[in-house]
Amino acid sequence: MTAAAPVSPILVAPAAIAEIDRAAAFQDRWGGLALPPAPFYGSGPRILDADGPEGSAAEGRLSAAGSCRVSMAYGFMIGPDGAFGIDAYRRTPLHAGPDGWVESLAPAAHAGRRAKTVTKIKGKASSLGTSSLRIKSWNPAMTSRAVTSRAAGSALRRSS
Repeated sequence: MTAAAPVSPILVAPAAIAEIDRAAAFQDRWGGLALPPAPFYGSGPRILDADGPEGSAAEGRLSAAGSCRVSMAYGFMIGPDGAFGIDAYRRTPLHAGPDGWVESLAPAAHAGRRAKTVTKIKGKASSLGTSSLRIKSWNPAMTSRAVTSRAAGSALRRSS
């Protein structure tokens, strides 16, 4: 006589397994990555790190994306669609994925370390784009699109 395999008392739905797999994939790619402070959103998460899914399945479960650098009323989360964003009373996606968040930090971090001066262009002048600036030896470089932006962003990259 053969013994039957024991049955787990905890029901595991395929959707829950997919959510855990999504968090595990995030951890495999981004887990432990220390980030420079962001010039916005309370400096952003200090280190990217996945946590288990939270929330209801009806609203879409969120996974924490890392601990906050400072105490804030919101946290950084990865949504059910993979979008990176903030969550307080409601979820607000900022980028289509963690790649966009990490990429958005690079220009400010680089400028802070390398540039002798950093000039922020605001208001009417910012709507003119980079073509109005007199920058030699720099070419536009496409970047990932933020979910909250109206148009694809671009950064400047030094030409070789």
